[in-house]
Amino acid sequence: MFDIGLQEVLIILVIALVIFGPKRLPEIGKTFGRSLREFRRASSGIREELERGLNDDDEEPFTGVFPAKTVTPSSGGGLGGGASQDGALPNGQNGQASSGSSSGTGIGPAD
Repeated sequence: MFDIGLQEVLIILVIALVIFGPKRLPEIGKTFGRSLREFRRASSGIREELERGLNDDDEEPFTGVFPAKTVTPSSGGGLGGGASQDGALPNGQNGQASSGSSSGTGIGPAD
């Protein structure tokens, strides 16, 4: 983890003793130890949860297919080409070919 030798640790402890004093140094050490212990506990819990999730064989594998979403005419979804709730088509069309249309489909410009 950290490449700290015995000399470096002693220097850090002497500096901490000078800065905080002999009365507060044991209290700071206890607090640091508790914090380190709690961090290790939390990180091991997260690691175990991730391993459990990765090794969970109970779930069915993803097939790459999503279920189709259905749109009902009453929801107003879609491309706007459906009938309204009263049965009329959009743009004033009534579902019959106009009298000027030669094809009789009602699609395209009138001749």
